[in-house]
Amino acid sequence: MAEAPGKPKGYNPLFLYGESGLGKTHLLYAIAHAIHTQFPDYRIVYIKGDAFTNELVTAIREGRNQEFREKYRSADVFLMDDVQFIAGRESSQEEMFHTFNALYEDGRQIVFTADRPPKEMLRLDDRLKTRFEWGLPVDIQPPDYETRVAIIKNKAIHRGMHLPDPVLRYIADNITSNVRQIEGTVNKILAFQELMGEQVDVDTVTRAVQDMFKNKTDFLPSTDVIIEEVGKWYNLSPQDIRGQTRTKDVALARQVAMYEIRRMTNLPLKEIGQAFEGRDHTTVMHSIKQVETMIKTSPEMAEIIKDINANINARYE
Repeated sequence: MAEAPGKPKGYNPLFLYGESGLGKTHLLYAIAHAIHTQFPDYRIVYIKGDAFTNELVTAIREGRNQEFREKYRSADVFLMDDVQFIAGRESSQEEMFHTFNALYEDGRQIVFTADRPPKEMLRLDDRLKTRFEWGLPVDIQPPDYETRVAIIKNKAIHRGMHLPDPVLRYIADNITSNVRQIEGTVNKILAFQELMGEQVDVDTVTRAVQDMFKNKTDFLPSTDVIIEEVGKWYNLSPQDIRGQTRTKDVALARQVAMYEIRRMTNLPLKEIGQAFEGRDHTTVMHSIKQVETMIKTSPEMAEIIKDINANINARYE
């Protein structure tokens, strides 16, 4: 695909999907670099899904719709990271539909990344799902044990460090899904060794990186982070969500924030209420029950919660 962008129709669009930390964004940059090297005159545009939405909102507000469209529809190569964030956003999906059609019909290369395949994006328009599936979908899987050992050994060598086989096996056994975390582990071992001057063995490594082997459920995101991420999703400020505004959109975002805080931190209802200008625990309880009901009855709400959770978790990777 990089050797002949947009020419092999079977590779257009290229759709990379998989969990966080497996190198999807790295591949986007590699694609952009390879194409730029071979075709230096090509106009390559990279954008994240949420940034695309934010730019569109600004363009509409400032009356720069045509400028926005020309920026993306004139690209020779269009790369979008985390395309799942346009799902459920009507204006963004409409704009993406026309942008995709314009690029595809002109034989321009399109590449997307996402955390799931198009068919699992429940809030994505069907016409976009089918277009995203036209080309080549690629499932980026976590590395197997042998690959993890090779990655750890390679990163250690690049940092001038020798890790004994028992240490390699220990790290590979404990980090199974995230290459980014593997790199962080090697960095931490190196720093620990430089500071403490100790020989690297399994016991040393265990002391150095034991906190990195905790399960996701072992960390507690802060109330501020949760409210901020819910606000980003609904295009609201943390002040809006914490405050007294009672419009439908703000009230829903506030309920979602209360639900997420309770689920992810297990704070007492009274403390959660304090984070929302002193609302009492019955209000918090009602909000949590409302969201729980919506999740059970609405696949769309269940997917929204999943996306917000992913954004919150990403802050702690």
